[in-house]
Amino acid sequence: WPQTLGVSGTINAEIRTSLLNNRVSIGAGRINHEWAAMDTGASLVLNKSAQPFFSADMTVELFPFLTYSALTGILEYPNQDYMAESSWPDGIEDDSLFQNAFSLNMIELDYKYFHFDFGSSVVWPKRFEIGYIFPLVNFVEYQNHIGDNDNCALFGDIMFRKPGLGSIWASLYLDEINGLNNNPLTSSRAMFAGQLGTKIIIPKLPFASVSMRYTKVEPFCYTHHSINYTPWYSHYVCESYTNNGECLGYYLPPNADEFFFRFETTPVRGLSTSFQYQFIRHGADYGTQQVQGSSLYSELSNANRDDIEKHFLHDGAYNWMHIISAGASYSTKKTKVPFNIYGSLGFLYSYYTMIDGEDYERTILGNHKADGNTKYHFVDNDEYPVQCGIVMTFGIKLWNF
Repeated sequence: WPQTLGVSGTINAEIRTSLLNNRVSIGAGRINHEWAAMDTGASLVLNKSAQPFFSADMTVELFPFLTYSALTGILEYPNQDYMAESSWPDGIEDDSLFQNAFSLNMIELDYKYFHFDFGSSVVWPKRFEIGYIFPLVNFVEYQNHIGDNDNCALFGDIMFRKPGLGSIWASLYLDEINGLNNNPLTSSRAMFAGQLGTKIIIPKLPFASVSMRYTKVEPFCYTHHSINYTPWYSHYVCESYTNNGECLGYYLPPNADEFFFRFETTPVRGLSTSFQYQFIRHGADYGTQQVQGSSLYSELSNANRDDIEKHFLHDGAYNWMHIISAGASYSTKKTKVPFNIYGSLGFLYSYYTMIDGEDYERTILGNHKADGNTKYHFVDNDEYPVQCGIVMTFGIKLWNF
């Protein structure tokens, strides 16, 4: 959350066309994306909260119930102030470490009461990689054949819904897991994100609904192990699942979970209102009890990575956050230049828990002194303080047709 006043602006643009009675849609531009989302802002693979980037995409309706989509884009550099310059190779400019591209493909099966989608994604150094550009390739399968080390992932969603009543869904983003050789509950090599959610329509209120979901992002998820060589690059390359320094997938950092509740309604035409509560827990990525794999810039060691363990809430310091916010948005197309005005007001209460010092040991193989039974306790000190904050946002969007 910001500590000072911030002002920013952006321009997004897109060119799009359709063919064969809208069965084929092709577009290109620098816009925000959201793919494989069972609710607004819920996607684990390409979320609307991610920073925009330039891409070309295609969607083909094979049958009324079957759709295939593919996207390839160029990712933007992160904030260089957060990069450790001491780790850069001699004579290498910092921007050459982060020239990444991103590709995604997905197939969707959609019926009145049932939805299922499955796909793959990859972050890869910007080079002419035909396999990743070609839309009919599963990237994980392709990489296994050529022996590359790019940041590939699989994802899938399943939803059951009743029109007029609501929906229930489950989502999975699988970054890396070594078959049955690792325990997904305790092995840090099991890098994945999962989500269970529901959205219920409220009758007799205008366009009213209640959304609830639980999301868990495991340690090192959305990160990637360090690569010191890849074709066309003879030096270290960063392939984290990020664009412009922020996650492409869900907005939670690695090693975090979230209980999410949101109420929405549209009391009058053009006016949307909402109330939202979030309870988030996240492993500390700094300090004397930092937890491995809790940052988007974490990198899982190639050596002995099968021995690194995770014990959520029990292996170091954790930040607990209660966030309440309310917002409204008003849109109109009656003026010569259509516009949207939006704003929100949020309150944050944040505190930390730690384990006893004798139960904490920071090594390259994680904290082997702790396990799922290690006790944690509330703290309030200079390193891990209790904090309260109020954040207000206000914005305006203008567009033309």
